Amino acid sequence: VNGLVFYAPLWNSQLSGSPFNAWNIADGGVHVCTVTGATQGIQGRTLNGIGDGILIDSLLVSNSANFTIEMWVKWNTGTDTQYLYSENLNGGTTFLLRKDETTQKLLFGIYNTATWYNAQSSGAVLVSGTWQHIVARLSSTSGMSLLADLASVATNANTLPGNQANVKSSIGATWSSAGGLAESFNGVMGEIRLYNAWRK
Repeated sequence: VNGLVFYAPLWNSQLSGSPFNAWNIADGGVHVCTVTGATQGIQGRTLNGIGDGILIDSLLVSNSANFTIEMWVKWNTGTDTQYLYSENLNGGTTFLLRKDETTQKLLFGIYNTATWYNAQSSGAVLVSGTWQHIVARLSSTSGMSLLADLASVATNANTLPGNQANVKSSIGATWSSAGGLAESFNGVMGEIRLYNAWRK
């Protein structure tokens, strides 16, 4: 698939209860999860909202001139900040896709040279107990766009990508300055695809 650099299928009815693999297609690496209890499920990987997530020790997409983050999620509950995906430099977030602090709004942000560029939905997006298809993407010509179930929920005219190095990437959480995963997603994640291309 054009531009696909990372693929994590977390749902598999035949392999339910088995450790999951993720494919970093950019460097050819297959990452086997060895964390006890971190297994595939019939409907995906359940994250408990308390320091739970998937950490990848490398920058994945936010420095690309064009990129797309695509995931299937089923949010559960919580009136706190919950990250769907983030990239962090020394505990400071440089890229984010997260639930708003107190509502079900979604925020997509890119950090470039001391400036945040954000696209945030005007209303609630996440629906408790419902599978949703979430897409955050950047185009070098048309800017930032955030979609939920194929409908646009937020845009920003910014066309600048991130410009950080030595970044940790986290799925379903963010990397805290204390050195661990924090502000975890509370719900189920079924599949994550990261592209270094703008996908329709």
